[in-house]
This record gives sequence, structure tokens and C-alpha cells, in this order.
Amino acid sequence: MTIPTSISDHGLGRAASAVTAANMAKKSMGKLTLMELKELRSAYEVACRGKQEQGLTRREFGDLVQSITDDPAKSRFISHAFDLFDVDGDGHVSLKEFLCGISILCHGTDSDRLGYMFLMFDDDESGDIDRDEFVNIIMVIQNYNEMMEELAAEMEGTEAPESNLMSRDEVEEIVDSAMQKID
Repeated sequence: MTIPTSISDHGLGRAASAVTAANMAKKSMGKLTLMELKELRSAYEVACRGKQEQGLTRREFGDLVQSITDDPAKSRFISHAFDLFDVDGDGHVSLKEFLCGISILCHGTDSDRLGYMFLMFDDDESGDIDRDEFVNIIMVIQNYNEMMEELAAEMEGTEAPESNLMSRDEVEEIVDSAMQKID
């Protein structure tokens, strides 16, 4: 029995790969009001500190996100989503990448957000999620869940639960087993 090389071998990647970031952004950008666009652009320009052509670094991006949201959970999550916004992978978030990402995450449909997340994990831009990319998804999800538990405990003034994260090897074993069963 062979292990499938990608999620799309099972029909799961086709729908997400059919939707591009540009199409998602085009649909959701129209949902931002002119006032929201102006406010976001102004906040972006302040965060860039006069170097808009270069774009935001990871730290500047995190600072900007914290300045525009009053929800600590959203702020902490979006700050960790730098790679999602840095669509071209140049290590900086341009104004266009920032506005598109915000519009999709705040005003996009569930399908748009899922497609955008798919694009984030399709590292080789093949249109498929392969085994290693799927392992990365599981690792990010479990890290996000732990981060949210820690944040909830912090907000409640209680101690965070003990970490129960699986190692990368454990996740790889589970993914391999699941793919064998699907095959």
C-alpha cells in the first residue's frame, strides 16, 4: 500500500487550489469601506516609518496589528500570521498584501479564509498539500491551540495547563498512518 503524496490525491486540495489570493482579495476588498481603507493605509504608513516601498518587517507587522485591534486573542493570532500576509515571501508585508490579508480575514467568506490559509501552507505552490506541508499544518494548529489556552489562562488569572504538544516525529507518524488508511 502506497502513501499518497498529497491531499489532493483524495480530492481535498482541488477546491482550495482553484481559488487564488487575488480573487479572494478582489471579492473581500469591496467589503472594506473607504474610511476603513484610509485608516488601514494611514496605520500602515505610520508603522513603516517612512519606508513604505520596503514594507513591514515581522516586528513592525506585529506592532501594527496590536495597534488596530483591541481583542488580545485576535491581535496575538494575527501577529503570528505574518507569513500568511507575506504572500510573495520576501520577508516584508507590502501595503497591498496587508490590505488584502486584512480584508480576507475580516470580511471574507469562510471559503475565502480557508483558501487563503491553504495558500499559506502550499509552500511549493503546487496547488496540493503534500505530506510535509500537512505535517506543518498540524504543528501550527497545535501551537495555536496551546497559545490560545495560555492566553485564556492569562486573561482569567489562572495557570496555563501543562503543555501536551506532540513532537514533529509523532505528528509525522500520525499523518503517515492517516494517509495509509485513506489510500
